[in-house]
Amino acid sequence: MDDKPLDQEAIDMLLQTTGKGARPARGPGKRGGGSPAEPPRPPRRTARGEPADDGARAGSAGPPNTQPGSGPSPREVYQSIAQVPVEIAVVLGDLELPISEVLRLKPGSVVQLDAWIDAPVEIRMRGRTVARAQIVTLEDTYALRIVENLIAAPDFPPG
Repeated sequence: MDDKPLDQEAIDMLLQTTGKGARPARGPGKRGGGSPAEPPRPPRRTARGEPADDGARAGSAGPPNTQPGSGPSPREVYQSIAQVPVEIAVVLGDLELPISEVLRLKPGSVVQLDAWIDAPVEIRMRGRTVARAQIVTLEDTYALRIVENLIAAPDFPPG
């Protein structure tokens, strides 16, 4: 598996393969929309700037995609990022305060959120809501019970 960081294009490709909540495909040089056709990808490079030998990589999902301009398949993208750790945020509610009020907050201040106590919390990855959950306790810690998953793992055909 390649250990280099993922770019937004790879993450978008994965999200498009999952169906629900996927972002629209982006055309070259466009943000949020454009042509669904993807531009040809430049050849992969190692950390030293040398061309990558995709066929010899340990853990490779099979032979590299050899069609010009085709890039990796959705399965290859998923397999390359499936084990990458990501930070998630659990959001109880949102609130907008003027800076003057934020600066006046001190220990003991109470800030009321816009969510009901029994409402599901949002689970966000990279600022995007990916699931909703209920807060529960598990022994002496908080835990989350998922009530809605907005992006599920893709269901690829065998092979």
